[in-house]
Amino acid sequence: MEDRHRRAMACKDHAADGVSATREYVEAALGLEVWAHHLYQQAMAAPHEGAGGQGHGIG
Repeated sequence: MEDRHRRAMACKDHAADGVSATREYVEAALGLEVWAHHLYQQAMAAPHEGAGGQGHGIG
């Protein structure tokens, strides 16, 4: 997580340097946000939810 954040912040410092630098920053920031959202979803999911597999047949 720290590496993703560090990269986004480093790109932010140069985002005003042109379109390419701005795109790099947006990609890094969005990548961090998507990664954090997936982490949150996994933390909030019920045990074994979305893990694939066959389930237990109890229901």
